[in-house]
This record gives sequence, C-alpha cells and structure tokens, in this order.
Amino acid sequence: MSEASAKAAGLDVEAKLTDTSTRASSRRVGARVSGAKTIIERATGRIVGAHLLGHNAGEVINVFAIAIAGGLTADDLMATI
Repeated sequence: MSEASAKAAGLDVEAKLTDTSTRASSRRVGARVSGAKTIIERATGRIVGAHLLGHNAGEVINVFAIAIAGGLTADDLMATI
C-alpha cells in the first residue's frame, strides 16, 4: 500500500524513510542510491506498505510482504531481524 492509498482508505499512517546507501551491502555492489520507505499505521504500529530501491530489493520486499500479511508491527519486524 502506498502512503496515499493508505490515507485514502482512512488510515492514519506515517512514512519512515531509511537511506541504506552507506550500508555495507550497498557499498559492496557499488550502489550509490538505495533506501526504503515503510508505511506504518500510527495507532497500531502495523506495517501496511513498503517501497524499496536498491540491490536485492526484489528479495527483501518478500520480508515486508510476509510482515504485512501477518499483521506484524514495525517493532515485531525489528525484533526478528
């Protein structure tokens, strides 16, 4: 879900932006630009959307898909990782 679609659905959300371009996984492959935008429902902390850019984004997005389908919160996901 995008931030706009979450708001259109009546959810009170916040978007958390993370620049991952300085992380070792990005530097190792020479990625100059990489990051994530996570859409989180304020009242519950539940992850309702995520957008990724960078190396292995196609694999990492699966983690978010599982978290969203399972109703996990951002804290749940961070505790797992």
